[in-house]
Parts: sequence; structure tokens; C-alpha cells
Amino acid sequence: MKIRRTLLTSTVATSIMTAFSYLISSLKKENYREPELLAGIVDHLVVKDKRQQRLTADGWLIHYTMGAVWSPIQLYVLKHKDTKANYVHAAAFGVFGGITGSIIWELSFRAACYRPKINKRAFYLHLVLAHVVYSISLWKLRSREVKPPPDQKPILLPYQIQTKDNF
Repeated sequence: MKIRRTLLTSTVATSIMTAFSYLISSLKKENYREPELLAGIVDHLVVKDKRQQRLTADGWLIHYTMGAVWSPIQLYVLKHKDTKANYVHAAAFGVFGGITGSIIWELSFRAACYRPKINKRAFYLHLVLAHVVYSISLWKLRSREVKPPPDQKPILLPYQIQTKDNF
């Protein structure tokens, strides 16, 4: 159950972060769309006979996999710190995740010899903000737990969510 809950919350938090990135991309008229940039990295690392649809799917898969890998790390850290987690702690972890992500992106661009037409400095700043959005979303989603009626087994439905302190 914990694995399913973690996957669900990481998927929703990654979707919120991705929607944020697509919105900023549209407003700034830049490509900060992580799945598309990941597809570009994959394109430069593999044999060129792959189809563009497959590359885009690879980008989305990698993006959501990273969200699923990162979420248990964040949840563990927030759960095992000395004080109760709050927005500030989640945002701070988002800054840490964004800086870590920026380093990984730069290393990936270099390893793949991929130079997308983006302002990297603005992209990395965007990544920090996007990871703050991800971290706060993940924390808020995970700090909620379904409270079923006394005669029912627990189920996870968004409209039944009530605040609960445990993860």
C-alpha cells in the first residue's frame, strides 16, 4: 500500500510540476518542457532510426520515473527530521532538488552532446522553481490521508481527503 501511495503522490506531484513547466514555457515562449528535452537527450544517445513518437514517450517515461525515484527520498527526509514538516521545509527541499536536478541536466546535456536552443541559465532557474512546486505538491498530497466511514475499509479518493500528520 505504501508503494502504491508513493507512486500515486509522485505521479500527481510530477504532473503538477510538468503543468507548471508547460505554463511557463508558453508564457516565456521558451522550451522548458522536461519530457521534450529528455527526448532530445535520448535522441542524441541512441541510434537515429527511432521514431520521434517513441523518443517523446521515452522522455515522458524518464521524467515520471525520476519523480517516482525522488519522492521517497524527499518523504523520508521530511518525515525523519526533528520538527514537523511545513511549507518552508518542503520548499527548501525543492530548492535542493532543483539545484541537484540542474546539475544532472547539465551533465546529461554534455554526455549526449545535446545543445537545445534554450537559455540554460533561465532553464536552471526555472528548474529550481519547478522543483519547489513539485516538493510542496508532494508534501501536501502525502500529508493528507483518507478517513473512511467506520464501517468501510480505507480507500483513496480525492474528495474524501482529510489532514493527517502521518506519512
